[in-house]
Amino acid sequence: MSGSIASYDQLVRQVEALKKENTHLRRELEDNSSHLSKLENETSDMKEVLKHLQGKLEQEARVMVSSGQTEVLDQLKGFIPLLSLFPLLARFPAGPGAGLASAQHWGWGPWSGGSVTALYPLPFSRCFLLSEIEKEEKEKLWYYMQLQSLSTRLDELPHVETVSPWSQGPARDLSHQGSLLCQAHLGAGRSQGLMGCGGLSPSSESPAP
Repeated sequence: MSGSIASYDQLVRQVEALKKENTHLRRELEDNSSHLSKLENETSDMKEVLKHLQGKLEQEARVMVSSGQTEVLDQLKGFIPLLSLFPLLARFPAGPGAGLASAQHWGWGPWSGGSVTALYPLPFSRCFLLSEIEKEEKEKLWYYMQLQSLSTRLDELPHVETVSPWSQGPARDLSHQGSLLCQAHLGAGRSQGLMGCGGLSPSSESPAP
């Protein structure tokens, strides 16, 4: 009788350990998913700011060319090497002539030579933003690999149905939530690839007794 009680206590401890592991894995999945979402939003914002700035500069350039303000264009070209200072872009005033006003306010001198075509395609800012986007894509890939690692660890957990028929619920819930997180933040293609690797797939679970 004492042996049965000891065995039961051991099974209860195993179930509690599995629950704690499931909670830890769920928290890591949520943190990684939240960071992925943040990176995607930042990348989208950077692209929108670049697009807006390019359109603004092109519009001002056309107005200045039509009005013969070539000396203003020479000063406006001084923006090009400084466009990589991304945090300052939000401080540029809007409206015609805003480029020159910003240059005078910040003490940026004129940049002589060249033509209006030098204003775009904004090579300096484009290269900077592309490098930032590439860096964020690498970070997304790293978090994607972490999700795969977590799914593998989840699959390696002992099958709790050998302990108790009602204790496999946390693992099933975690697997289902992981699949939803992948589909929401990695897209259908990547989430299908992850599920194909044998992790985070509801179909890979053992059926409930």
